[in-house]
Amino acid sequence: LPCLSIVEIHDVFHLRNESFESFGFQAPTEMTKSMEIATLAEYDFVVCISQAESEYLNSQNYEKSILLFFQRVSYF
Repeated sequence: LPCLSIVEIHDVFHLRNESFESFGFQAPTEMTKSMEIATLAEYDFVVCISQAESEYLNSQNYEKSILLFFQRVSYF
């Protein structure tokens, strides 16, 4: 039986690297846009916890991202 592969991301790393560099720092990981998109392409779906990241990936013709909405739950 074939299984779907899913990855959850909390950052688009190549954008994070650009942010580090804009402040004169080196990011802890080396990730280019093409490397990251190629890596994400290995999965059937990419779950994003940020709407901005999901929209960004979709704007880059990467249409396998899913936005995961969190709802606060009060237990008290």
